[in-house]
Amino acid sequence: MNLALNNKNIDATVIYYGKLVTEKETLSKTKSPILGIFAELDQGIPVEKINEFQNTLNELKISNTIHVYPEVDHAFANPTGPRYAPVETENAWNRTLEFFKNNLS
Repeated sequence: MNLALNNKNIDATVIYYGKLVTEKETLSKTKSPILGIFAELDQGIPVEKINEFQNTLNELKISNTIHVYPEVDHAFANPTGPRYAPVETENAWNRTLEFFKNNLS
């Protein structure tokens, strides 16, 4: 997400449970479509913040797809961590590949 906010040559952005920016002025710096992958139980990125992020993207007319995986926690896609959720990780990866396929030349 940071790269997309600081480089106008980005064609597509994927964020996996990263630091969210919700300020319109900052988010308006990117025009690339965004796929957001988040975890419902992530206390560092509460669902309310995810909703605020998506609402701001929508207000700015930035194409986005946001998916919050229920009942998983932060770092659910890290296979070496205790919160690893293999089914959700595979689904998130497939969403990522499809997103890039549809948004990259």
